[in-house]
Amino acid sequence: MKQIYVLIAFFLSFLVFNTIPASCYTDAPAGEVSCAFSEIYADEGDTYVVTARYYSPSISYCFLRMSDSRRMNYPTLMMRIDSAFNKVWVTTFVESYLGGPRDTSSIFMSDYNNTTVTKLYDTNGIITGIEVQWSFKLVKDTDSTHADASGYWFTPESAVNFGVYLVGAKEVGYNDSPESIYYSTGTRPEPPVAEASNTRSLFVWLQTTDIINSPDARNEFFSFIEAPHGNPDARINTLFMTLYTVDINGDSQTAVRTFIADAHSRGLKVYFLSGDPSWALSYYLPYAINHLNIVFQYNSSASNDERIDGILFDVEPHILNGWPNDTIWQEYINNMAYFQSLVGTHNSSAADTLTFGGVITFWYDEHIYLSRPVNQYIQDITDFIAILNYRTNDSALSVCDNEISYADSIGKTGSVHTILETMNLFDADPYNLVTFWNIGNDQLELMINSLDTLYAATPSYAGAGIHYYETDATTEESYRQLRPTQTADPNQPFSHSPVCTILTPNSGTINAALSWNISYSAYDPDTADLQITFSALSDENEIPLGSEIISKSVSSVTAEYTVNPALYPIANGTYRIKAVITELLGDPLSSTDYSDSAIVVASVSAPIADAGGPYASTEGSVITLTALNSVNPDGGTLQYLWDLNADGVFETSGATPSIARQDDASISVTLRVTNANNLSDTDTAVVTFLNAAPVLSLPASASGLVNETLSVSSVTYSDAGADTHTASINWGDGTAVDQFSVSNGTIPCSHVYANAGNYIITVTVTDDDGAIDVAECAVTITDQQSGISPLEMLDDAITFAETIRVSNWKIRSNIVSRLQNARTYLVAGNIPRTITVLQGAITYMNSKSSSINSEDRAALTVMINNIIAELQ
Repeated sequence: MKQIYVLIAFFLSFLVFNTIPASCYTDAPAGEVSCAFSEIYADEGDTYVVTARYYSPSISYCFLRMSDSRRMNYPTLMMRIDSAFNKVWVTTFVESYLGGPRDTSSIFMSDYNNTTVTKLYDTNGIITGIEVQWSFKLVKDTDSTHADASGYWFTPESAVNFGVYLVGAKEVGYNDSPESIYYSTGTRPEPPVAEASNTRSLFVWLQTTDIINSPDARNEFFSFIEAPHGNPDARINTLFMTLYTVDINGDSQTAVRTFIADAHSRGLKVYFLSGDPSWALSYYLPYAINHLNIVFQYNSSASNDERIDGILFDVEPHILNGWPNDTIWQEYINNMAYFQSLVGTHNSSAADTLTFGGVITFWYDEHIYLSRPVNQYIQDITDFIAILNYRTNDSALSVCDNEISYADSIGKTGSVHTILETMNLFDADPYNLVTFWNIGNDQLELMINSLDTLYAATPSYAGAGIHYYETDATTEESYRQLRPTQTADPNQPFSHSPVCTILTPNSGTINAALSWNISYSAYDPDTADLQITFSALSDENEIPLGSEIISKSVSSVTAEYTVNPALYPIANGTYRIKAVITELLGDPLSSTDYSDSAIVVASVSAPIADAGGPYASTEGSVITLTALNSVNPDGGTLQYLWDLNADGVFETSGATPSIARQDDASISVTLRVTNANNLSDTDTAVVTFLNAAPVLSLPASASGLVNETLSVSSVTYSDAGADTHTASINWGDGTAVDQFSVSNGTIPCSHVYANAGNYIITVTVTDDDGAIDVAECAVTITDQQSGISPLEMLDDAITFAETIRVSNWKIRSNIVSRLQNARTYLVAGNIPRTITVLQGAITYMNSKSSSINSEDRAALTVMINNIIAELQ
């Protein structure tokens, strides 16, 4: 069958005049009979089908009645039900609106005998009622009191009623507020179908902060609005969000920009929602202006893709004390005009396109200020309005007529949003006239579709909106938790739409000759695997880029798809990447995302990276790397990034970075160069840090006495690396070699000699890589009881100096001369001068060490040091 018009409907309750046990009901409340229908549609032969449920264990008749308050009759179908809940017969008649006798001669319905009955049972198998599928055709009538000039039933006020007769009771009355539908015969042109371009908006009050700041909440939000309650035809494309709840010009600015750019890439518009009744008064004007300035500041620094689309102020002055009065209306109208002027000034100065709108209730057209309805002032001032159309019955189809007609008359296309309520109002809405919370999402969809159909040819109608989104059922109950019907399980799950986000590329240049990657994230809490399909969009073409299957084990994944240019060639040009993600099982849902910005595809050359090297130095040193030999064939500058620790992260920037190691090592460093077209190349070089041997330092000579501890001071070592060390000391007297670990650069050097004489101390230091350094110290040990005077010791030294082996006799003569000068000072009693001359002799010998026999030099040095020791 072909569905032609969608009907707004909800549960109808009828009081039962006899007592019916509560246990007989499943969906219906105790003590009532409920009748419900979901939609009316017709097949190609214009047979209309209406499905209705009648809940009662004692039905004898049930009926369906077509009505129109402008006509004085009710075309009716009636069916006789036997005690076993079977259809006995169906008949038709016309019942007078004024309560007159039934007219069985004027027939408006035909072909109704295909009406069927299905029994309804509770969980215990007890019959609780029946489901009737009424089937009929509408008959043309030329009586103008019953139809329009063409004789067809076609009017916005048309309605369907239901009712039942109970066994042993009088007729149960039909609903006082019947649901509205359209119906006509097939030869008449069908009413215009609602345009797909209609917006469907959603208010977001409490969840804005979570959606902006939490990736999980954002994914769930995008998934829900792609197919609310699993219905892709109910997709939301306009968001009114309380962005003032986050710091959009401070800590949250990046998150807000990311969210809005993402929303725009999905075809969503994002409006700044705010307001307070006090803003209708001039005294509170600065508070409202502050919110405007928040938006102005944000948009002035944001890119086009990140900008807020508009501002919606929900002021509602009727909540103020003292309303209604002309003073409040006047200040409200003046303030709204001032707000609009500030938006216009900002747009001119910042090259922005912000629109400004106001929330009004559907009855503002009933309030007159200076001889005009208040709604007309607001519509004259603002770019658009959002009417709180808080009705659930057929009056919702007409309460916005005046505002829509006025918008048409002043040429404001797409400026009227009609907003329906879904929040649980509890006792504030006992008859379910305001909110769809106790009526269900099915009926909400029927209402929205009826509005879209009714105003399809009306230029000013922007679309329907929903108040409002909520994810936490413990805080609020609203659209997010809305059940399909009044009786549906509140925990019944619904299908989620998968959503994807193109992460890269979002700018730059792609080389058409090389493979390139599209990174993306995908989210779907349902269990089905997904398929993601990519294409590139230009002004002229959509070029396929391939697809892949996403096998899900978790609800959210991040992946990368490689485009093979051999399979999916793409011409040079400017493109936006498109991704369509689709479930692979059941009734598949899908959604689309686009890259935030355009990319350029060109046959360009990648740069050629040159990391230099190989590099080598010793541990502890600094090596300077160079990327300056890298080449960019297309010219221009390159970006240089290095991975210096082989972890795959390019953490160091610059063409000539430095690298150091405190221990010997051989490492690989990787250079990545990137050009202005976002094309890259890498190169690797080996950097070797060789081990550095330790360096030993100790005095050339020392002296001491037999059987006393000789401590040689200033025995140290150094090492450029961070090695560990051991030391060994050979004392030269035949005793055991000392071996031990050392640290901190010092080596303890103490020993007791048993005999007088000249000895050579040999010190060796070794690092953990086996490298060594060796140094010697000449030691003279004298007997403590010798009784030799310093002068005698000096004479012995002069005698020995005259025999030392030298390569040039002048050196020996110079040494002897210095020692004789010292003797002169010693004899004269000038001890300080004597010591100075003796020390100078040692210094001279060290400067001529290569020309003096080392053993003779060491022995003479010990003799001189012993003289100095005796004199001090």
